[in-house]
Amino acid sequence: MEIIINNPYRIIGILAGTTMREQQRQIKRLIQFIEAEQEIQDDFSFPELARIKRTVDNVSDAASKLNLDTDKVSAALFWFYKGNEITDEPAFEALKGGDVESSRAIWGKLTSSGEVTRKNASAYQNLSTLLLLLKTEEFKKGIQLKLKFLESNFVTDYIRQVADTTYKLSQDELQLLFLNQLYGEIEKSKEITTANFLEVITDQHFLSKEAFLKGFVVKLVDSVEKKCEEIRIKREHVAKNSLSLGKQLHDETIGNLDRIKLIVGSSDLKYVSVADKVATEILQCGIKEFDIYNESGKGSVTAIQDIYKKAQNVAAGNLIKQRCREKSEELQQWIEDKPKREKEDKIKADLVGITSILERLKNDSTGLNDKKLLLKQAREIVGRLKSVLGANDNFYKNVLLEITTYELLYIIKKFENERSTIYNALSLIGESKSVLNTLKSELGVKNDTYLQASTRIASDALSFVIAEFNSMANQGGSRYTIENTVKEAAQAIVEIGKLDMTKDFLIKRFKPNSKVILETSSKLSGRKSFSPCYIATMAYGDFNHPQVVVLRQFRDEVLERYTLGKLFIRVYYAVSPKLVLILKDSKTINSVIRKVLNQFVKYIKK
Repeated sequence: MEIIINNPYRIIGILAGTTMREQQRQIKRLIQFIEAEQEIQDDFSFPELARIKRTVDNVSDAASKLNLDTDKVSAALFWFYKGNEITDEPAFEALKGGDVESSRAIWGKLTSSGEVTRKNASAYQNLSTLLLLLKTEEFKKGIQLKLKFLESNFVTDYIRQVADTTYKLSQDELQLLFLNQLYGEIEKSKEITTANFLEVITDQHFLSKEAFLKGFVVKLVDSVEKKCEEIRIKREHVAKNSLSLGKQLHDETIGNLDRIKLIVGSSDLKYVSVADKVATEILQCGIKEFDIYNESGKGSVTAIQDIYKKAQNVAAGNLIKQRCREKSEELQQWIEDKPKREKEDKIKADLVGITSILERLKNDSTGLNDKKLLLKQAREIVGRLKSVLGANDNFYKNVLLEITTYELLYIIKKFENERSTIYNALSLIGESKSVLNTLKSELGVKNDTYLQASTRIASDALSFVIAEFNSMANQGGSRYTIENTVKEAAQAIVEIGKLDMTKDFLIKRFKPNSKVILETSSKLSGRKSFSPCYIATMAYGDFNHPQVVVLRQFRDEVLERYTLGKLFIRVYYAVSPKLVLILKDSKTINSVIRKVLNQFVKYIKK
């Protein structure tokens, strides 16, 4: 320990409490030996304790440090003095001869009782000074002995021996002088940790304990706060070093924070306040580093996690602890979302593209040809989204459904301008199949959106089939044309029947119309020839009109059974197509025919 090894008393080679006359004589003697370049013999420098080199300059310097009473007392606290001629003299002689253990044994025996008396007071002071030069455990014992001596009633005699009788220094002031000097030495030498030092202090009872610890805490808090401010300034000016600054702050303050907590406790406001300052600054360093990493991709996420953890471990108050946890959780979520962000980076251009396409598709002024091109482009983008995001990704599914819906609307719009034919009905179904299958796959067969879409296609296709079927019935034609039209209509009905439909549409529209067409096809397939009721259809305007259906049933079930009936049918079908062509546009004649037929239908229903 420097304060002992280079103690002014040791440099001069005298004991504390030596008279001024003896001190001057020793200084003069020393200088003579030094100038004569001779070895200095028989003084109280105790070379065995540590190597000592004396020069005229350092002897003069040491002498200057023993002029004032305050300096004398300060130095004497860390040196030996003769308080008991009988016991101290042999101990000093042993030290002069290099026998440290004998000196230690002499003083150790005198202090073994644990009680300071006039006889052993100097033994406490001298043994404690000797132990302060030794290993950690002995060092601790040296502090305990010194404090016990300074706490005793005999310390006043010691001060009178060292300083002038007019010099006044209270016990607690003397203890603080010792402890403050000792801590300064501990910080410089690192021979004992501050934690070890505080452990000894807190375990011992002495007069100035509370005052020392209070002042010690103030020093520690001040040191920590200065370091926080230093790091904050550096962080704000050189952001790229934020991570290393946060680690530096942690490493350079954690020791002092532990010391403050050891002294005042973890719930003390001083400790909570300064700990939270450190935690906040460490956290800010981590946040700054994350911002840099997020922008440039340079750095280490693991290192940022570590600095957040350090901040959380340092934090003492609930608010800053919570903030540290939130930042750690945010970072963890950010890490977990990394694959998603990477996917989004890959599809960034496609996101812009699909947004633009959807906006144009929503615009009613966009023509069909343009919509066809846009839908083609959209499908390509959807394909890329699937390959990057995966078929189960919600965003991909939503885009797919929206594009599919626009495809369906495009198909419906396209066929609005087409002729109402069975061929177009089948084409409509064919073009809609993949779109409807996509909706069905994504939404489910019971989904209302899907059912409405599928029903719309079924409805439009059915309308096309009925229109051509009725047209055939109204206008007539060759046997081949009629048979072929009915056959195609039946095939179309089968295809429409494969589509999912709402219950209401199925019952009210599809089933009644499909029954007529399929029954007609069935009868046609069982006959050598078939012709619709041309005149009746013309009069009622609908091949499937209830009255026309009754008349067809009468023809097939009654007239066909008799020879005259068959003859009538042949004559009717030979004449009626021509009559239809002549009379179809005459509302008056059609009205008359309907009245006649209505009466006839009533008759045959009886």
